[in-house]
Order: sequence, then C-alpha cells, then structure tokens
Amino acid sequence: MAFRPQRTVLLALALMGGVLLHGQTVQALDRLSDDLCGCIQRVDATAPDIKLDASVRRCLEDAVVYHPATVNALIRREKGEGTKAFHLGRSLGTLLDRDCPAFQVVKVRLQQIQTTGSLKMGRT
Repeated sequence: MAFRPQRTVLLALALMGGVLLHGQTVQALDRLSDDLCGCIQRVDATAPDIKLDASVRRCLEDAVVYHPATVNALIRREKGEGTKAFHLGRSLGTLLDRDCPAFQVVKVRLQQIQTTGSLKMGRT
C-alpha cells in the first residue's frame, strides 16, 4: 500500500507530460504557421511564373529547414497513400488556407501556372 501514492504521482506526471507535449506541439505548429505565412506574405503574386514558383519553393524549403520536428510530426499525422512530399504539401496547404489570408492570392496564381517543374505539377 505504500506504493499507491507513488503510483498516483507517477500517473499524474505522465498525464501532465502528455498535456505539456500536446501544448508544445500546438505552439510549434503555430510558430511554423507564423513563419510560413510571413514568408508567403512577402511573395510578389504579380511576379513572372518562374519567380513566383521559386519564391514559394523558398518559403516551403525554409519551413522544412527551420521546423524539422514539426514537419515530421505533420507527415506522421497524415494517413493514406502518397509520398511524404505529397502529405507535407497537403498539410502545409491546409495550414496556409486556414491561417494565412495572403496565401489565397498566391494560391490562385499557382493554380494558373502550367509550366513544367512548377509546384502545381508536383515536381519539387
């Protein structure tokens, strides 16, 4: 019976650790979203296709480089068929659609790009 209070304390610490881990994950996702949206806001949506494509690629590459743990968590969270790049693109696109008003203009332009090697063509 002497171990029961210790078990209770350990259980409470484990549960608190899970809550803290979830909170840290949410904060990390918010930082990724803020950084990515800030970069997208600086993209010139009126630029020529090749420059627009390169600017968006740079934003996405920076997100991966500066937030690797969060990016890995996004990839692991995705279910279904497709490559890791596909799942990451879908996750980041959803994040931008939800949290970044500036992305809407850039998204329209990206959808109009029909060149080989563009993000729309899936060649990253």
